[in-house]
Amino acid sequence: MAGVLEILLFGGLEIRLHRTPASTFISNKAPALLAYLAVTRRAHQRDTLAALLWGEMGEADAKNNLRQALTSLRKALDPYLEITRDTVAFRQDSSYVLDVAEFETALRALNHEGIEGKIPHLQAAIERYRGDFLEGFLVRDAPEFEEWALAQRTRYRELALQAMHKLTACYLDVADYPAAIDAATRLLTLDAWREEGHRQLMVALARTSQLAAALSQYQRCRALMREAFDAEPAEETTRLYERIRAALRGPRHNLPAVLTGFVGRELELETLRRKLASPTCRLICVVGPGGSGKSRLALEAAAALAPAFLNGVWLVSLAAVNAEEPDALPSALAAALQIPMAAGDLRRQVIAYLRQRETLLILDNLEHLLDDTGWLTELLAAAPDLKILATSRERLNVQAEQVVELGGLSMPAAGDADPAGYAAVALFVRRAQRVEATFAPAPVDLGAIVQICRLVGALPLGIELAAAWVNQLACQEIAVAIAANLDFLTTTRRDVSPRQRSLRAVFDHSWRLLPAAEQRAFARLAVFRGAFTRSAAADVADVRLPALASLVDKSLVRRIDTDRYDLHEVLHHFALEQLQSIPAAAETLQARHSRFYTDLLAQQTERFKGREQKDALAQVALEIDNVRGAWSAAVSHRWLEHIHAALEGLYHFYMLRSWLAEGLEVFHSARRALEDTEGLQLPQHRLALGRLLPREAKLLLTMSRFDEAQRLLLRALEYLRDLDAPGEVATARYYLGQVYGSTGAYAEAEQHVLASLAVRRDLDDRWGQAVSLLELGGLSFYRGKHGAAQHYCLDGLRLAEEIGDLQTIAHLLTGLSIVARQLGDLPSAQQYAARGLAVYEELDSAYGRIQGLLTLGGLVVVEGDARKARPYFEQALTASRAIGFLSGEADSHYRLGQAATALGEEASAAEHLRQALRLAASVQEAPLILDALHAASVLLARQQTSQVARLLRWLLARPELDEQRRGEIAGLLAAAGAQDEPNEPLSMAQAVELAIEQINRLGS
Repeated sequence: MAGVLEILLFGGLEIRLHRTPASTFISNKAPALLAYLAVTRRAHQRDTLAALLWGEMGEADAKNNLRQALTSLRKALDPYLEITRDTVAFRQDSSYVLDVAEFETALRALNHEGIEGKIPHLQAAIERYRGDFLEGFLVRDAPEFEEWALAQRTRYRELALQAMHKLTACYLDVADYPAAIDAATRLLTLDAWREEGHRQLMVALARTSQLAAALSQYQRCRALMREAFDAEPAEETTRLYERIRAALRGPRHNLPAVLTGFVGRELELETLRRKLASPTCRLICVVGPGGSGKSRLALEAAAALAPAFLNGVWLVSLAAVNAEEPDALPSALAAALQIPMAAGDLRRQVIAYLRQRETLLILDNLEHLLDDTGWLTELLAAAPDLKILATSRERLNVQAEQVVELGGLSMPAAGDADPAGYAAVALFVRRAQRVEATFAPAPVDLGAIVQICRLVGALPLGIELAAAWVNQLACQEIAVAIAANLDFLTTTRRDVSPRQRSLRAVFDHSWRLLPAAEQRAFARLAVFRGAFTRSAAADVADVRLPALASLVDKSLVRRIDTDRYDLHEVLHHFALEQLQSIPAAAETLQARHSRFYTDLLAQQTERFKGREQKDALAQVALEIDNVRGAWSAAVSHRWLEHIHAALEGLYHFYMLRSWLAEGLEVFHSARRALEDTEGLQLPQHRLALGRLLPREAKLLLTMSRFDEAQRLLLRALEYLRDLDAPGEVATARYYLGQVYGSTGAYAEAEQHVLASLAVRRDLDDRWGQAVSLLELGGLSFYRGKHGAAQHYCLDGLRLAEEIGDLQTIAHLLTGLSIVARQLGDLPSAQQYAARGLAVYEELDSAYGRIQGLLTLGGLVVVEGDARKARPYFEQALTASRAIGFLSGEADSHYRLGQAATALGEEASAAEHLRQALRLAASVQEAPLILDALHAASVLLARQQTSQVARLLRWLLARPELDEQRRGEIAGLLAAAGAQDEPNEPLSMAQAVELAIEQINRLGS
């Protein structure tokens, strides 16, 4: 089998096979022939090859020598050669490495890359170039071959020199000056008279503060030029020398000394470094709200790159410059640069001064001087080596501008285990330690620090102002003070600009810069909570796109997606103050806001019940902050029309998302507010309560709070009694049926659900019919009517699939799985369960996923593999605990107890069943209590005590017990010889206590 052949032609000739030198050839002409064939990459006539290497001989002798050379090559390398009677070629499809081919491939790749992308290709090419082509390799009496080799040598040498020049240029462009020095030095080692290489080395030395070395390099270049060509260096080289010499004489920057450490912003710093190093990036603007750390970031980036600008880095502080003065910006530049000014056009004099200088200007706080950005563009055009780094609360909006946006520092998410690792928290700790050197936050302090950072929107200024109080107040107290009033954050330090001494001062400065129309627009946007769309801004706040775009440019509004905007937390606080200063306008806007988002919920209601369920969930989730605000306003102002519009959509959102706790609080608060009014005599008011209470009851029911749910549902029916609202009555009776079914009153439950189904059929409410059929299927199953249960569920599934209601589909599939298992159809049961779980996963339904896991695990138990089933139940238990789902916890413990019993793990089974009984009893869920009692009885039966027999007889008498379990209980009683004893009456609660008591005895 052929190995990898390596043919290395740079720096000599080396042929390796399997990484070892190939066998000795008959003469140098054999490897020379191989090199020629490999490099030319085509078939050659034998006559041509004979003339190439043996042209000094007669034709017959030349061909004979060619045959001998080919024989020599074939002995070692036959798989790599394609030899016919007339031609010879190197096989391009063989496994080989040819260094000159790799060299050229790397150079060809340059055409498809940017500056940084070119570097690895150039490095690869230069790495392959170990020396001249066939350097030191001699072939006697072959002038044609030597002529060919010389042409290749010259060509590859020039390509290598060009590659070294390009690599040096790339290193200079990305500000990797040490690498540029190395590359330029290697270039000059190969070609000492390449003047562009001398210039590159001078620049790289100068930009690493080696100005004297750069000047010495010029002198070496000058000596070489004189010696070789009796000429001076080119004018370009001499101008560079003069610029470096001038830089050596004068100051390099006027940057202030850094007195505090820089924290965070690693990504932004790297972005600025790259932009400042790029030759195509001339005007960079760091844009962000006041207090976001724009100036500090610009200074940090500039300080790191100061040596890279031959004529220095110059800070021009513009905060105190009066925009009304003539030539305000050019005057500020002239003063900072200490330009000697004469009479005449000041702007022209500044341009003339900077025209030949390689300088970085930092224009700090440029936002109030934006009328002069046209002159800055003119300045950049006239001074090709000038770069400008500006900081501004507003974009410059000129073509050359490249923007780096700043917001808050990185913040930990809620519950993050390591908050100290985030920049916002780290900055607070650092600044606190300046005030109190021994400050070391305890875990409770870290929680308060995170809250502080969140309150100030992670703005560095707000964090620093808050940290200054640690020697006076505990972190928790600082958080409370800020939450009460942002004006708490002030400083009296003399080294801080007045406009930076409080967050209010920062905002007031931005506010004063706004035209009156934009002040109104910004204040009106405070009506939103969180993000909002362009259409919401227009419809609710009457803020159109031009005003919105202008506020974005001024860093007062953030554009967070294609069509989504928001206000920074601190700016929202101050904008809301401005809005609330005009109460009538604020109330009008609040009403429009409530109308807009309650209408949005109304539009999603039918989508929640159909094929667009996922999209509806996503849309409401995106707007949830505004939805909460809109609902709260509707309730507090008793805007019944808004409440009616939103109520059902909001309920479905909470149920589908499994946000039960929030949903319950929202509906509970709304009920209390509406019941605590004088409007109960009004039909619309009673209708609102009649609709609200059943949704609150359903949330309580889902959380297994059956008594509370029942009371609310009966009250809802009272509210609806005299109203023409059959659909709402059907809803209340449907939920009431669920309550009765969960507590074991199956006949009453069926009566209410059948009545609800009849009304929903009259109303052609297909969604209502589907969920009613689902409930009837469950009730039939618990009454042992498995055929009827299957019929109901199949009818419900047909309807649910017609309307595309994924959640109801998933519930029905799970129900069908349970019924199929009971009917002994395990393949169908598994299919239904897997489909149901997949839909729950698609919906991201926590409750549904728990049910799906329990159902699949139960099927595995039926198949006889309790050990394999246990992970399903453990996952369900963990998920139930995470969301406080007591019924799910009880069911999970019951299944784990069953599995442990099957595996003979008595202690584990006892503990799980004890927990299942306690939890099931606490939520009063009768079917689950019976399941757990049956499992406990099976575990306890081997004791054959009178109390266990008493429990078994009680279970056998329960009408809800299916035939399979009834037969199992009867068998256990027969084995104990207790089947004929009288049955003593027990309540369900007493049966639970008896079972727990016997389990405790089992453990002892």
